[in-house]
Amino acid sequence: MKNWYFRGKCEDCDGECITIQVKRSVFGLLMYILDALAIVFIILHLAYYQFAVDWASFYSVVPSSASVAIIFGLIFTSFICAFLDNNQTMKKAAEQVNKGISKS
Repeated sequence: MKNWYFRGKCEDCDGECITIQVKRSVFGLLMYILDALAIVFIILHLAYYQFAVDWASFYSVVPSSASVAIIFGLIFTSFICAFLDNNQTMKKAAEQVNKGISKS
C-alpha cells in the first residue's frame, strides 16, 4: 500500500511501484461518515459550551460530559473502521496481484 504523497514510490523500499486501484469497502465509507459526525459534534460542543452561541442552544439537552464521550466514541469507532477498511483493501489488492502473477 502506498500513500498519495509517495507519488509512485514504494513505502517499504523507496523503489518504483505500480498503482493498483482498489475500491474502498463499506468500512471506508463508514469511517468518513463517522469523521463528519465527529466534526459536527465538535462544532456544536464548542459553539454551545465554549462560545454560548444562540443557534446552538438546542444542544443544551446533551450534557457536556456526554458530548465529549460521543465525540471520542465516534473518533475511536472511525479508527476501527479505518483498520477494517485497510485490511479489506489490502486483501483485494493482494488478490489482484496474485491474479496478475498467475496469468504471466
